[in-house]
Amino acid sequence: MEKYTEELINELQTLKCSDQLNAFFKNNEQSIKAPTLPDLLQALLQKNSLKPAQVIKDSCLDTAYAYKIFSGAKKPSRRKVLALALAFKLTPPETQYLLKAAGAAELYVRNSWDAALIYALNKKLSVQQTNCMLCELAEEKLLEEDPDILE
Repeated sequence: MEKYTEELINELQTLKCSDQLNAFFKNNEQSIKAPTLPDLLQALLQKNSLKPAQVIKDSCLDTAYAYKIFSGAKKPSRRKVLALALAFKLTPPETQYLLKAAGAAELYVRNSWDAALIYALNKKLSVQQTNCMLCELAEEKLLEEDPDILE
């Protein structure tokens, strides 16, 4: 059974010496292993009762490329991960976790583009709405829109 982060920290703090670390890692192997991006995407699909096709459509990502992200065959850019976060309608903390799983930098509120993305996540904006907002702010778009996707 997986343990909460707080439980792991408390257990780690009780260790008397570094020799006990191997036992700690072995006893908590399932809890310590960070989920991969594909694992996390699958969990989000299940949690939200969504189909990959709908999330991919809402993300405005190329369908074939997006399925490769879901399978783990492609490592997406930060912007593609953010498009998926918007499509899943994730909260900013959930998005930070998704970005970490993807090996991408977290959103930083002191960066105007990132702050605009945090706003979009809070307001549950779509990728298209987010792109429009970014244009109005004279910021770079999240993704370049494919005219076929906007039909």
